[in-house]
Amino acid sequence: IEEKIAVLKKSNEKAARFVGKGGVAFRYKSNRLCDRHFCDGNNFRGDEDKCINQCPAIDLNQLTSVCQEKTPVVTIKRVCNLAALEKVVSGNEYKVVVMFKDPRAIAESRMKAFSTWSKDQIVSNMKWTCLDMVRSLNIAKSDPKWTENKILMVRAEDLAENEDRWMKNILNFTGLENTEVKKKESLQKIQSWRFGKSMSYDLIQRVQVVCKDLMALTDYKLV
Repeated sequence: IEEKIAVLKKSNEKAARFVGKGGVAFRYKSNRLCDRHFCDGNNFRGDEDKCINQCPAIDLNQLTSVCQEKTPVVTIKRVCNLAALEKVVSGNEYKVVVMFKDPRAIAESRMKAFSTWSKDQIVSNMKWTCLDMVRSLNIAKSDPKWTENKILMVRAEDLAENEDRWMKNILNFTGLENTEVKKKESLQKIQSWRFGKSMSYDLIQRVQVVCKDLMALTDYKLV
């Protein structure tokens, strides 16, 4: 895996940032995961390049130990396999809020982030992203014991469209105060793939084909 990551970094440094060390995607966006506890005593908070290149892979047991002190809630924007959270939440009082988004909106974001990618690359990337999300949703639907009263799954579009209702649900679930939760994206921004010019109708159709199972599970409508 480390060799594959090295090859990816060499060919496309920006794309490599999606690959998280120790199974934590976008690790460099977290100040805590870039501080001395996880970077051999170095504090790389706010320094993405050093966090990516100099911090070792995260030990999930260490992550659990450190985060037990201050992190009652985990917000997840992308998870490759929900089962990976079992060791983190089992035996702890953590609450996990899993945010997921329309795959067509994700595809648009990937297009903007990786402007050199072809349509075929976008579609291939979305195929595997959607397969991962379906796997995680099916785990949640099977309702294993470790997820009981631990995980809340929320569509970003629902939160944006009816923020008061969903924020109340999230706050009741997590026990957080309203001032502790950041405002999410606007519905207009999330649905810009529908009204903007960045995604062609052909590309939208291709994403819908490779993500049809996810869209059926999450009740996203085809266009």
